[in-house]
Amino acid sequence: MIESDLIWVPYMFAEKRLKKVKELLRQYKTIEISSLSSILSVSEATVRRDLDKLEAEGLIKRIHGGAVLIEEEDDALAFQEQLRSIANLEEKKSIGRIASNLVQNNDVIIIGSGTTCYQLACHLKDKKNLTIVTNNMLIGMELSACSDIRVIMTGGNVYRTENSVSLVGDFSNKTLEEIHVNKAFMGVDGVDIDNGFSVNSMELALVWNQIVKISENLIVLSDYTKFDKKAFIRLGPLEMASKIVTNDKVPDVYKQYFFEKLIPIYTGYQLSQ
Repeated sequence: MIESDLIWVPYMFAEKRLKKVKELLRQYKTIEISSLSSILSVSEATVRRDLDKLEAEGLIKRIHGGAVLIEEEDDALAFQEQLRSIANLEEKKSIGRIASNLVQNNDVIIIGSGTTCYQLACHLKDKKNLTIVTNNMLIGMELSACSDIRVIMTGGNVYRTENSVSLVGDFSNKTLEEIHVNKAFMGVDGVDIDNGFSVNSMELALVWNQIVKISENLIVLSDYTKFDKKAFIRLGPLEMASKIVTNDKVPDVYKQYFFEKLIPIYTGYQLSQ
């Protein structure tokens, strides 16, 4: 039973209303039609139609007088909802597509944390005999059905942000100490000429630094909004990158900087170099 007077919301349109129903189901797992009717300020008939839609999608099970969340669908549902609201999603998809051109059949690579790295993984499904080492749990789930791709998870402690789930900590770092790869694809939270690359988490920074040690080529994936930004933990100078994959909107001063440093920078208008 939900205390509706504590979470009352005004009348809302169907799409927003369905999103609210999903949020309530994730929180309470089970919910009554009468409570939803009161919370959403709609009739019980409207609530029943909404629940019918969610049941048709396989997200809930209808019970007498209400509905129950199908637990095994909960994480996938939550992530798909979040994915649609990720900032600069189209730019990140473009980066993933561009970066996929740098991956060849039979490669052994590392892909790091974050939604931009996840977009790279989504564009690798047609590769053959590919081995991917990753601490990005979403990549593991995304590629689990690809028979020509072997995914090796690092293990470690689960670290969650709003849109990603990663593995970090001593166990993850010790796993990485035992391997060597030619290419590492890594995301960052800040790119600054003076401060270099940076991320928002010490846990991710420790994994990032370990990956740099075992990789011959560091390929940084970053959408244009991360440039001229300084995140919490500095990783190192921009010169540590072998290649940069970003969008054409990246400030010209950075294009010139990487050109002068002989570091290839790939954008939507430059698919090879």
